[in-house]
Amino acid sequence: MTLHPRSGHVRRTGGISLFRKNAKASSGWVQKYLEKELVNTTTIATRPHERKLWHDHRHVSYRQLFWVQEALGFDPHCFPTFERHKVFLATVLRRPLDRAVAAFYAQPSHREGNFGETWEKWSARGANPPRFLASRMSDNYFVRAFTARCPQHYVLDLETCLRGCPVRRDPVTNSDLETARRALERFDLILFSEALPGQNQQLRDKHAPPRLSETDAALVRESVRFDDALYAWAWRRRAARIDAPPWVAARDYGLRAAVDGDAWDARLAKSRRFQTCDRERNRKGGRYGSTDCEGYEALARFFWRRERGVVLELGGLDGIRASESLLFDAAAGFRRVVVDASPAARPRRRARAAGAAGVVAAICDASGAVHWLAADKFPEVRCVAEFAPEEFLATHHVRAAEAFANASRSWARVDWTELSRALAADDVAYETAGPAKRRERQGRRVALVACASLTEILVDRLGVAHVDFAILDVEGAELEVLRTIDWRRLSFGVLCVETGSPLGTRPAAFRDAVVAHMAAAAPAYALHGHDGRNTWFVNRDFVASARPPS
Repeated sequence: MTLHPRSGHVRRTGGISLFRKNAKASSGWVQKYLEKELVNTTTIATRPHERKLWHDHRHVSYRQLFWVQEALGFDPHCFPTFERHKVFLATVLRRPLDRAVAAFYAQPSHREGNFGETWEKWSARGANPPRFLASRMSDNYFVRAFTARCPQHYVLDLETCLRGCPVRRDPVTNSDLETARRALERFDLILFSEALPGQNQQLRDKHAPPRLSETDAALVRESVRFDDALYAWAWRRRAARIDAPPWVAARDYGLRAAVDGDAWDARLAKSRRFQTCDRERNRKGGRYGSTDCEGYEALARFFWRRERGVVLELGGLDGIRASESLLFDAAAGFRRVVVDASPAARPRRRARAAGAAGVVAAICDASGAVHWLAADKFPEVRCVAEFAPEEFLATHHVRAAEAFANASRSWARVDWTELSRALAADDVAYETAGPAKRRERQGRRVALVACASLTEILVDRLGVAHVDFAILDVEGAELEVLRTIDWRRLSFGVLCVETGSPLGTRPAAFRDAVVAHMAAAAPAYALHGHDGRNTWFVNRDFVASARPPS
């Protein structure tokens, strides 16, 4: 037992208190207490109001802190006080405390052990540890509070932290430091696994981690990063990411001849989009401006006086701006499925195109998560970082291209937090914005989005096994999308793939690669031809209905 150096209150040795900055009880004196007492306190006060505060906060147990050193190869006796723990957590791990204490779970040899046994062995030494630590405090606040009172400790490294520990199994080496840092990549994943059974993503003080279902356990094991696991899990469980209008559940679709041909012609004649494309086609001799009018061409070549089919638009933004499927909805009563990875497009799509089935996701061969790069001025050049060609990034996303190059050309090594901050800082209003606005601006530049195969989205989630007309325009990732399709479960009538681009998203040989892939993977689809920047494929069983010559 010791006395507080100023107040004289009785304190018990063996721990520190770390409070969440944003906890409901953390306003007022708690933050002042942190700034004054955090660093030089190797004890926890026993004053009733402080003890109550510790219990009110979400917490992790003291015993888990010893699993940190045990998981990394230290003997529990290495840290006789928490002073070295603080140095270890603040300078070596550089992560919040709640991630560091999860190191134990990252070790397979410890994950199956009896957690209570470790606790009993530690308690038997008579150390009388405190039972609660509030741990979910942000990095910035922890570093500020830590360095304000003890800056010299902040520069210490792991070797300095462990100096004078004779029971260390082996000398501290650079490989030990690298092992500790690599282990951090798994800490978040383990915390995520504890949040799976509906614990509101809060780490609880229990003698054993929650049991995961076989599916969730496999998901956690197969995911390399915490974010991958989180979004893959959210994709399977959160139906809100797919906005399905009533026609999806009612199966109210199916291509058929127009009941009233004259009414069909009248609706088409009123369409401004049809009139514009028709005028440009006649004036420019088949050459369009910013787009190739895929919707107009498809109606004129294949779906004249047809209605109630299903049209899919990949890269459809909000379903209104530059949408090629909108003409099918307005003139022919087609059911639209709009897929776009931009989270910002979803509110606008739900407000302006409520009749379309909307999906916020990227297309890849397996469920997971990818990084979405936004562009304020030109939404058409927004893209998924992992799928975009380097030439395209160098032209339209310079910051991302630089981060990729600095990370040894590996997206797994990119510091996405720093990249989002750098992108947000390019905004002239960023410097004058408050913390909340800054976070919002960062999130608008780089966002994690769910990723799934096209077959999973259409067949498994929406129940649509046949699409009459599909437009693939995803800024250079078209070939990756085609590779995710299970052609035995999902079929198309007409497929329009953008294979050329003035934006530099597709190399010169891209068109040939798409044609070769379709010939090998989907022989049931014949190459109809190339038109402008698009390549058209038609199902050999599809019966076209072309516009009569005028």
